[in-house]
Amino acid sequence: MGDFGFAEETSLIAVVLALLLSAICFGFIFVLDKMMDRHMFGDSDDDVESFITSLGILIGFAWEQCFDSAVATISEGSAEKYLDPSVTKMIMSFLLVAIVFPAWRMYILKTELECREMADGTMEKVVLNAAAGHMAEFLKNKHHDEHDLDQAHLKMKEYRREAFGQKHPRDFAPNLVHLQVTTKGIKTMPKRDAKSGSKKAAHIDVEDLTVPMLFDHMKHAE
Repeated sequence: MGDFGFAEETSLIAVVLALLLSAICFGFIFVLDKMMDRHMFGDSDDDVESFITSLGILIGFAWEQCFDSAVATISEGSAEKYLDPSVTKMIMSFLLVAIVFPAWRMYILKTELECREMADGTMEKVVLNAAAGHMAEFLKNKHHDEHDLDQAHLKMKEYRREAFGQKHPRDFAPNLVHLQVTTKGIKTMPKRDAKSGSKKAAHIDVEDLTVPMLFDHMKHAE
């Protein structure tokens, strides 16, 4: 180890350690995530997610030590030629914030808030979020006619009612008959049974809820 300068270069040791820990932790996270997608842990998903979070914290601390060691090394080297170490550390801190903060604000924070909203939400809210994201793709598809677009709009309203626990307009007048005008005529819509409650959204990937699952099946519903 001494022949390669590892014993003298603390910054190099920190970088190697951070890279090694990152590779190992990313491997564990990838495998655990795939196992959770296949429901191999049963009711222990929360424990596995906590373990994955701890691995992420471990990666963060490893790179924090790496950056801290690098800043200390650079500031000490500049003390002999240019600036006081404290001034050098302050300048580098401003530069790091200027580089990292915009990326954190635009990407990491946005993703974190979306994941937190999904984790605290119900299955219906996950479906609504996926349908809203795919609605633009559905509208831009030239193969869908006006009838398909009308059906997609009605489906979005249904997803929204289920997500926020709102009643259908027909529920305010139970004695009235709900009719729907279709390309094949007018048909009577069946009354839906009251739902017993929404299930908590578990480990669900919104991208798994594709356009065909949410909208395309409506073309064959009549």
